[in-house]
Amino acid sequence: MKKETKSIRIQAKRSQHREHSSSIYMTSGFVFDSAEQVRQLFAEEIQGNVYSRFSNPNTTELIDKMAALENTQDGFAFASGMAAVFAGMVAFLSSGDHIVASRALFGSSFQILTNILPRWGIIHTFVDAGEPERQQVGITPGLVRISVGLEIEIDGARREKVPAVFEKIHVFYRLSGELDEKKVDCAISLALQKYCSAYEMLSKTAKTDYSFEIERTL
Repeated sequence: MKKETKSIRIQAKRSQHREHSSSIYMTSGFVFDSAEQVRQLFAEEIQGNVYSRFSNPNTTELIDKMAALENTQDGFAFASGMAAVFAGMVAFLSSGDHIVASRALFGSSFQILTNILPRWGIIHTFVDAGEPERQQVGITPGLVRISVGLEIEIDGARREKVPAVFEKIHVFYRLSGELDEKKVDCAISLALQKYCSAYEMLSKTAKTDYSFEIERTL
């Protein structure tokens, strides 16, 4: 079964009303059969919904569908991209940790590192992605470190006749950091072929491909 078909068939369990589409669970909490069931749920001895801020049938269905599409085991759903970025940081950080990050960060990520995390005693050092040898600055053994650099080069060839559309396009990624090659390849493939509308549009008239190189920094 193709992953697209599988994701369509993944659906929250139907109620006694036998609805065709998934119901919308606009509830903050859920009822329980007994106090013992509540204890087991909060102790994570059994699976189930307790509070919609933790889990909800609609959110669970979304996560299951996305996991099927992305060929992964599980996931988390957030209300915004920055909520996901923030959670991805604080899940691994504690007071006293030190982050080494590329200076070329998205503005809101920059704000997290400079204005929010220092309140909890988490310091940072910014480095230039184009100078991987300088990414060693300030790194102390035993501290959490996030150090990833990225440069992108694009080469293309246009046809000689009008319209001078692109016939070939090659995207080259130069990354630095302790990265897994398979995961990098998967991330780039998804970024170009699934999330980049410009790449998809150009692929209709041009032969497109990509390659990457990882420079180990540690």
